[in-house]
Amino acid sequence: MRYRLFCQLTGVALAVLSLVCVASAGDDPADFVTKHLDSIGTPETRLANTLRTGKGTATLDVVSGGAGHMQGTSMVASLGKQFNFLMYFNAGTYNGEQFKFDGKKTLIADNSVDRRENLASFMYRHDVILKEGLWGGVWNSGWPLNDLKAKNAELKFERTKKVDGKQLLEYLYRPKHSERELVIHLFFDPETYRHVRTEYDDRGTYGELVALSVTEKFSDFRDEKGLMLAHSWAISYEPGQVGTSIMNWKVELNDVRVTTASAAVGAAPNTEKK
Repeated sequence: MRYRLFCQLTGVALAVLSLVCVASAGDDPADFVTKHLDSIGTPETRLANTLRTGKGTATLDVVSGGAGHMQGTSMVASLGKQFNFLMYFNAGTYNGEQFKFDGKKTLIADNSVDRRENLASFMYRHDVILKEGLWGGVWNSGWPLNDLKAKNAELKFERTKKVDGKQLLEYLYRPKHSERELVIHLFFDPETYRHVRTEYDDRGTYGELVALSVTEKFSDFRDEKGLMLAHSWAISYEPGQVGTSIMNWKVELNDVRVTTASAAVGAAPNTEKK
């Protein structure tokens, strides 16, 4: 691991000493992953066969390459390796998004009227994001950091980076069957070890410049039957080409439930689009 820290007790070093000492935990991947998983819940709670569901609101703002604001609803459900995410707007030309993984196959709803590049086509092209259990962060019970060895994936510490005014630990995540053009970075709070951000960069055919970036941001973590789950979820879609649409979604989950699988049989929410 290339990250090495040392500090002299100067005025500058004293100002950042607490952050540096916490961030140094990133040196040992196994130790870091353990602390991250502990930030979600106890091993018994994390590994329990439970259904995680959330319902709430969704908003969409187009901030470049057009203008617009939409309000809709959102749903998320996860059980084992299965995951289902829905934002529904019912706006005629744009119904929303649905990304689903049944444990073997992915389903990406076709929401495109004009066949332009959009979030759905990005997810369809890079469905490894769903197969790896990355989408949704720790909401996804298939979250790869639960068992990196089984995933045979690589997690590599890169740096401490200031994002939106806060220092975060940045890790490169490389799936076993990685795609040359897709680069995935996971970001963690250095004090709580919670996963708070994922960046998916599509570097195009030649793998150099970022052609398209999709970001997930998680906040407002609350205890739900022993699991710390985000109730606020922001998604951004930013093409690298000037003049194309930058789209920002915001999901607020206000009805969150964690149910044992035996009690949840037949009670999982129907998140299919009508």
